[in-house]
Amino acid sequence: MIDNFQKISILLKEYDTLRAEILATNNNRNQFITIIFGAIAFGANRTIDLTFWIYSAVVLVGVCLFGGLLWNDVRKLSGRISELEQDINELAGGKHLLKWETLHSSAKGGFFGWFPTKRRAIGKGR
Repeated sequence: MIDNFQKISILLKEYDTLRAEILATNNNRNQFITIIFGAIAFGANRTIDLTFWIYSAVVLVGVCLFGGLLWNDVRKLSGRISELEQDINELAGGKHLLKWETLHSSAKGGFFGWFPTKRRAIGKGR
């Protein structure tokens, strides 16, 4: 039988892995922003003709799709981390040891406070 300490240890390993995944996704976002600025600089040096507008449309669609995928990934990861925090807190006897993702993350309030996701209240079971 697994005791609470072992359960918490296992959950913390998943927690650490998901936090690392969020950091990697944020790094990907920063690199993506650099590529966007490079595309803008490239487009600024072109004459405004049909090729420019096709290029701009392709870049804009790519930015929207990739940006949406990154945002969705971070939202899902933050949601799972919030669940882990609540599970760990319950296993620790109801103490609020971990609470950042549950109370303060961007996934709690949504993108700039828009589109909030549903969360369990701290201390409530599944």
